Amino acid sequence: MADTDDANLDGRAVTPGLSESLMALGRFVLSEQSLTESLQRVAELSLRAVYGADGAGVTWVVAGKPTTVIAAGDFVRRIDEIQYTLAEGPCLEAHDTQQMVLCENLEDDFRWPRFTPAALGHGLRGVVAVPLAVRGTRLGALNVYSLQAWVLDEAAGETAELFAEQASIVLANADAFTRAQETAVSLGDALTSRAVIDMAKGIIMAREGCDPDTAFNQLKRLSQASQRKLRVVAQSLVDDAKTYGGE
Repeated sequence: MADTDDANLDGRAVTPGLSESLMALGRFVLSEQSLTESLQRVAELSLRAVYGADGAGVTWVVAGKPTTVIAAGDFVRRIDEIQYTLAEGPCLEAHDTQQMVLCENLEDDFRWPRFTPAALGHGLRGVVAVPLAVRGTRLGALNVYSLQAWVLDEAAGETAELFAEQASIVLANADAFTRAQETAVSLGDALTSRAVIDMAKGIIMAREGCDPDTAFNQLKRLSQASQRKLRVVAQSLVDDAKTYGGE
């Protein structure tokens, strides 16, 4: 059922489809990509890597809450949402146990009494769910789905595990890169706000002949009275000073 082996990774077979996906993943990690872009690429490549897959998605867990950030295959998001709503299913089990979960024929599997009937109703027949983690930090799970039974087997599970190991590193790096960008933006906004507030304080000090603390307290009173943010009030004062100063 699986493709012919063409390489080995730590003594484990690497199929041509997996090999191509890993190479693509390697090229992808060399560039700076956002977390969303990386999640989408991982889902797309896992679909190519695992023989017999009809759909794939990534469950990303933040503060204990799972979300399907990216889904490759129209039905994948529906299957994942069923798991989240019912709080049971293969992707949640893979994340919780940090073990690969394989279901070759969902009709014969009774591990998830509420999830299984609902998933069967959406055409799901086979599942491989693999945890995504780096150095003990749980990130989520890679979920590969088939609409046919007995297609996703142990070989498919091993392939998904191999791919997930590399994908976890990519996603952890992308997450760190995205967080760093967000921090830089927040810091930039904070520095801009501070500069505007300092200029507004200077304007008040010049007009009122007061000290910095008195000027800042006046800014705060204006903010509270107008029910506007301090930065907005400060920016208004600066803009007015520029307008009248230019006349």
